[in-house]
Amino acid sequence: MSVSQAAVAQFEKSEVEGTITLKSLRSAAEALDCALVYALVPRKPLEELLRDRAAVLANEQVSRT
Repeated sequence: MSVSQAAVAQFEKSEVEGTITLKSLRSAAEALDCALVYALVPRKPLEELLRDRAAVLANEQVSRT
């Protein structure tokens, strides 16, 4: 990555601690000639999420009446 060993160690420590920044990840990806892909992945299938949300909204509406 053309950076010092200390910088790499700090990068790895930040990653383990969950304090790494997108800027740092972008720099590392660039240095490694990689694309940085940042994504949120649902824990449940999308249909299930929608069904659960619809049930919550329906219950709120029914409780108001």
